[in-house]
Amino acid sequence: APLPPYRVLTGLVDRFGRTQTFHREAAGEFSGEITGVTDGAGRHFRLVLTTQAQRAEEARKQHTASLFSPDTPRPLSAS
Repeated sequence: APLPPYRVLTGLVDRFGRTQTFHREAAGEFSGEITGVTDGAGRHFRLVLTTQAQRAEEARKQHTASLFSPDTPRPLSAS
């Protein structure tokens, strides 16, 4: 279940004492969303968030580019 607005998850510690710290976006469209995780070994993982509209636009661009790519096989015309 989602946490109430006044409670924000900042990290986790497992039963072995290993930690994960969550980093949140400070401003912008994804303000408050988790955009990174640091583990107990100090490794940092960046999470990239996108909207459905951004994913649709990227898919459209890839499709359009593939239509004009010289590597795209073309069907042979029956003449």
